[in-house]
Amino acid sequence: MGVVLWRYQRVDTPEPLLALVLLAAWLGVFSLACLAVGASLWRGLCGAWVVGWPALPVVLALGAAGLVAAAAGAAVAGVLRPAVVTALLIALAGLGGFLARRVLPPLHGVPRHARLPVGLLGVAWTVSLLAVPTASPFYDQLHYHLAFPFQWLRAGHLVMFARQSYSFLPADMGLLYTYALASLGPWAAQAIHWWMGAVAAGCAAVLAWRAAGPRAAWWAAAVLAATPAVLLSSTWAAADLGVAAFGGACLVMVTAPDAGAQRPAWWVLAGALAGVAAGCKVLALATVALPAFLALLAARGRRARAAGLWMAGAAVAFAPWMVRNWSATGNPVYPFLGGVFATAEGSDAPPDLGDRIARTSASLPDPARFLTLGTFAPAGDAGSIGPVYLALLPLAAWAALRPRRRAEALLGVIALGGLAGWGAGPLLGRYLIPVLVPLAALAVAGWRRVTTAAGPLRPWLQALLAGALAWSLLGGLSPIELTRIACTLGRESGSELLRRYATYWPAVAFVNRELPAGARVLLVGESRCFGIERSVVVEDPFHTPLLAELAEASRAGSEIGVRLHAMGVTHVLFNTQEAQRIAALNRRDDYFAPLTPAARTRLAAFFAGCLRRVAVEGPVEVFVLEGCT
Repeated sequence: MGVVLWRYQRVDTPEPLLALVLLAAWLGVFSLACLAVGASLWRGLCGAWVVGWPALPVVLALGAAGLVAAAAGAAVAGVLRPAVVTALLIALAGLGGFLARRVLPPLHGVPRHARLPVGLLGVAWTVSLLAVPTASPFYDQLHYHLAFPFQWLRAGHLVMFARQSYSFLPADMGLLYTYALASLGPWAAQAIHWWMGAVAAGCAAVLAWRAAGPRAAWWAAAVLAATPAVLLSSTWAAADLGVAAFGGACLVMVTAPDAGAQRPAWWVLAGALAGVAAGCKVLALATVALPAFLALLAARGRRARAAGLWMAGAAVAFAPWMVRNWSATGNPVYPFLGGVFATAEGSDAPPDLGDRIARTSASLPDPARFLTLGTFAPAGDAGSIGPVYLALLPLAAWAALRPRRRAEALLGVIALGGLAGWGAGPLLGRYLIPVLVPLAALAVAGWRRVTTAAGPLRPWLQALLAGALAWSLLGGLSPIELTRIACTLGRESGSELLRRYATYWPAVAFVNRELPAGARVLLVGESRCFGIERSVVVEDPFHTPLLAELAEASRAGSEIGVRLHAMGVTHVLFNTQEAQRIAALNRRDDYFAPLTPAARTRLAAFFAGCLRRVAVEGPVEVFVLEGCT
């Protein structure tokens, strides 16, 4: 067989199988590293090494938060380099491998009553996992979720771009992604986000177990996993599932029946998880942190000590991002609330990022969309949450308003607070994912009441929910994700996929291969800088283009070139196709609008007399900045 298989490589390559093996190995290494950190913290909390299966999602989330803190420390010390983070991860994985048999309880078979939801859970996560080994062209991933960690590893510290507002946003998931980008690449970062989705599903299962028993746990995990928004985003390197995992673990700790008897560190770490969730996405302050705090007050009454410790933990986890922004701009929450804080950029500072997004977003406040959870009008990338949540919402309300267990009442407070927080921002589907974790548990708790009372009709009700979940699962199979699965299985080309959907990507190889190591590239009409191994000047898509500002402020086209030279710019990358999309996004006639006629003339003179084209890759042109003629 060995001889035949060796020769058969000429007919059909085994590379897809090797890619899946490497993916499994990477997930194992990352899980063991998180287990090492999380189990150590758990022993400090509970005084025992053994971690029961219901506590495992919390332990893994705590471990991931520890890796975030370690990467942040390396960045502050200026040693956020590939060798450093890789060595740290390997060392922690080795410790996790040593602790695994001591920490984890024995694994038992799947109970008979859980086979149907476990089967759905397995199908959902297997399908999404097959897309993970192929890099996604998801815009936000190439724009900032991976682009900034990529630049951090090159610089050794957290890099902020003055004209790129997104580089000032909290980025705890970006810190986690440095472990993947240090040695493997974007697919490994995508695997971390998928892993976070699995942890979030585990948190939903634990919450449902407390609310309605072990049978409900499997169904709650399946409901979350079969959500189209969860399935799609689990194949990307984004932030939403990180918020769901850290936030879900915080909720598990806050609602624990024996939490009141725990040590003070319990509340500090529970708050820290909420702070890390907010460090993944600022909206989590409304969708995770506030609901968790309300549940804490509802569960503990007037115990100010627990609430104070929780808030202290949340502040310690989130404050470093505020300190960074305050020291850089004078505004701790930059790029938000620019009208409240006088930023270091002065009166010329761009409008608030939130205001700019709201003006260009199609997801304006819509009561009907809010009340239906966006079920019939999905908005944004991965905007669909499927039919199951809205269908079970009356049962969730029943369980919350007529609770039979304390956990149901607490989940009602959390879900209501989370929905209100989601409604305060853009009503995009994937922004709701952190709220879907407790909502899945509450909905299944109500559904369990119906099936318990149904008697002989119970199997038919289970089949109905299974069919709805299967229908929901289909919504997570977009054409691009199906193509990515084909790429993973060796039937399509991953590089061609990126060339087709990420228009700047073909020029990346030229920049890295042909431009001098000391080159500094101004990106025009392009906000994605992932993969560019040169110093870049980049601005977010909502910013007035730098060239437009220089054209207005200069007296001649040659002066634009002089000013760029003074900034250290040596080359210009211009994506004409993306420039048109950005202009439409900002509702402008063209990318450089509005420009006075004189400024437009100066800009044309700059392109004609100061730039020499050295490459054309599809819609992307690369120029060298020379002495202006």
